[in-house]
Amino acid sequence: MLEKRYDLAEEYSRRALKYNAYNINAYQALSIALRKAGDTKQASDINNRILELEPLNHLSRYESYQLTQKKQELERFQSFIRNELPHENYLEMSLYYYNLGLNPEAVQLLEHAPEYPSIYYWLAYILKDDAPQKSRSWLQKANSLSPTMVFPFREESIPVFKWAVSKTPENWKAKYYLALLYWSKGRIRETGKLINDCEEPDFATFYIIRAYFNKENNPEKALADLQKAVTVNSSDWHNWYRLIEFLNNRKLVDKALYTAK
Repeated sequence: MLEKRYDLAEEYSRRALKYNAYNINAYQALSIALRKAGDTKQASDINNRILELEPLNHLSRYESYQLTQKKQELERFQSFIRNELPHENYLEMSLYYYNLGLNPEAVQLLEHAPEYPSIYYWLAYILKDDAPQKSRSWLQKANSLSPTMVFPFREESIPVFKWAVSKTPENWKAKYYLALLYWSKGRIRETGKLINDCEEPDFATFYIIRAYFNKENNPEKALADLQKAVTVNSSDWHNWYRLIEFLNNRKLVDKALYTAK
């Protein structure tokens, strides 16, 4: 598929299906190969077969939209994504296309996705060579969105956020997201360098997270960050709770009691 040899992609997909007639990955590759080769009838039949085997297969519904480019097919595809993190479905499918070298499909799919920072960082990254002006626009959009409830976890996103940091070193958000991603992979040294290099954002959760990262090796800095979180957002009881909890754990009972009052 990466070499755009769709005839060979079709052949090997069919071979895989002879070995295992329930191989969803082979069916998906076959559907795409047939569409790229212009055989829309067979591609549509394969999409229907996938849905018989796996009724909640979102990629097959999106491939049906790719075949027709009809609005109702797009709406049908979108209507089946009903979980609490719909952006992750879009990103997962987009990465499937991206890894096959199908950048136009990856971009188009992300453009239909719900608003979310990781979506826009990926759009900026994929378009950086072919459409630099659009890439800059998506990067600016990604940096402008709220970081609330944004916790990147995909290892494939590491080069994306590294690139974003290199392009906008003055913006703290890409550094913060990359630090979270490194931390989730146990890359502690890189996490510390990034999260301690951020500016002073107006975002309480950032200080809570940095405090938890530094609480063992630098408790003074952790305490300062917890106090900063309360200053940034004093109306959220969670920030007060975490500060009081930290003081209690450090046996600073009088300070904890005073803070609680």
